[in-house]
Amino acid sequence: MHEIEQEIFDAMLRSLTEFKASNPTETIYAVALVQSASGRWVHCAIATEERLETCAQGYNAKSSLEMVKTWLRWANPDDGWFQQTFDHFGQSNHLLGAAIDCEKLEAYGDDVIELNCRVLGRLRDEDALKDSVVVGLTHGDDPEAFVFYASQLNPKPLVERLKHEFEAGRAVEAEIER
Repeated sequence: MHEIEQEIFDAMLRSLTEFKASNPTETIYAVALVQSASGRWVHCAIATEERLETCAQGYNAKSSLEMVKTWLRWANPDDGWFQQTFDHFGQSNHLLGAAIDCEKLEAYGDDVIELNCRVLGRLRDEDALKDSVVVGLTHGDDPEAFVFYASQLNPKPLVERLKHEFEAGRAVEAEIER
C-alpha cells in the first residue's frame, strides 16, 4: 500500500505545484482529495477565493453576492473548485484499481479512505500549503463528508473556522433566491 500512498501523495504535490505556477494570483483556501465511491480513482480539487467570487457572480441569484459566496464556500467541489488535475493521477488510479481487483483493497471500503486520509495528513504537513488552507477528503456529492474528514486532518483553529463557515452556508441555503 505504501507505493499507492506515495503515488497519490506525489500526484497531489504535482497538482498543487502546477496549479500555483499556472494561477499565481489565486488564493487557495482548500484542497480536496476527491475519491470515487468505489475508491478506484482519485483526483485533486482546489478552492480559491477568486474562483469562489467568479462562481458566485455566475449564479443567477436574486440574493446578495456575499450570501451566495457564503452558501457556495463549502458546497460540493463541483461548485467552482478547480478540478483540472486529472492527468497527474493516471498511475495512482491504475494502482488503486489493480489493488481493488486483486482484493488488496476493498472497493467501497474504509481501507481506501484510510489510505487517502494518510496522504492528506502528509500533505497537511508539507510546506506546499499555508496554515490557512483546509485539506479534506470527499467521495460523492455530500459536502458534509469533506467537513467530517477535514475535521480529523486539520489544526483546531482551521476546523473551527471550517465548521463555522459551513454552518453559515447551510443557514443561508434556504434563503438563496435563484
